Amino acid sequence: MKKIILIFILLIISVLLIQCEDSATNSFNSDQSVLMWIEHNNTYRSYNESGEYEGMKNGDCIRVNLTVHSDPVADLKSVVLNGDIVVNEADSNYNYPGEITFWNNYIDTTEITSGFDKININIETSIGKIEGEVSLPDTIVSVPLPDTLGLGETLTITWEGSNADYYNARCYYSYPLEENSSSGKSFGGYMRDNSLTIDGSNFTHDGHIRLYILPINGPFPEEGAKANLSGDGYGFVVYENTHFELDEPIPVGKGYLSEFSSIKKSSFDIKNEIHDELKEKFQNLNNH
Repeated sequence: MKKIILIFILLIISVLLIQCEDSATNSFNSDQSVLMWIEHNNTYRSYNESGEYEGMKNGDCIRVNLTVHSDPVADLKSVVLNGDIVVNEADSNYNYPGEITFWNNYIDTTEITSGFDKININIETSIGKIEGEVSLPDTIVSVPLPDTLGLGETLTITWEGSNADYYNARCYYSYPLEENSSSGKSFGGYMRDNSLTIDGSNFTHDGHIRLYILPINGPFPEEGAKANLSGDGYGFVVYENTHFELDEPIPVGKGYLSEFSSIKKSSFDIKNEIHDELKEKFQNLNNH
């Protein structure tokens, strides 16, 4: 009888150990999450066969930015877009606590042969595979704007021609404080609508306005967002088309612009700000 009881206890322990192992494996895989954004541009960086930079060339191009969070930190093996390998384990990447990052890869049409309108994504790491797809939003065709804006005048910005899931629209208002210095305000952010209104009470000083609008397809960065990458883990991928930017700022009142103006932030810096914000928002999402 004692032997039967002992065997029974051993069986129970074995089952519990197997369940714990399976649970640990599932938890391990679910701990792998991916944040990926793809930028579509009209110019790309060209390199010769020796790897020497030859300058910018006109033509379709995408820029891939990818971060994998996992515990333990995964090794990135490959990223395949539309059947073409664009990242492999020999490519440069960057390790940070709890993540591995690949970024700043410009890929022209000679490397992805099946077009850019829809991107099928397959990511393989040492933990497993994650896949999904995302489509390219249309470009913004027109943004009717006033030549000048009066002090205290409300500004409504509406853009046309894009079918994006959402936009990041930013309006930067800069004005002088004292000699060789200025202050500014920024308005906007992520929005599903194609319109942004800024109350005239915000425009209190002679200054200038710069506008930046980025069309984006993919999950909207909010609580409850559904992941569009799945497999051995989960993830979010967004696809950005070419942004709209004013060639010249819009004067407010008498206008003001100097080399010290905060309005002179570059579009590259603005896009990096958007990506940092997007990364932080998606990292804080637990639903997938």
